[in-house]
Amino acid sequence: MVSFLPLQHLLQLHSSWLLTVHTIFYILLQSIMPLMLRSLVRLVIVLVSEPAASITTLLYYSNLLPRNLNLERLVRRELIDRDNHLFNFLINFLRCFW
Repeated sequence: MVSFLPLQHLLQLHSSWLLTVHTIFYILLQSIMPLMLRSLVRLVIVLVSEPAASITTLLYYSNLLPRNLNLERLVRRELIDRDNHLFNFLINFLRCFW
């Protein structure tokens, strides 16, 4: 004979699971948000202050820019570092989908 769990017991399990997932998501969001905000501010500042150099750097590192010495002079290698997450994301996005 098959016994079924009561509906109330299933709802309690579901709500505790949702609470756990929500808590994990909240902690993850709180730890990643400062990194992304700092990276976003840095990306916007570079795009506004030096649009030609930042776009050239994006295209150069995503392999969409022809290898030309005149264009390579505009490439800013200091934009490619480990803390500039959104800039690196844009480069990888352009590499994959362009």
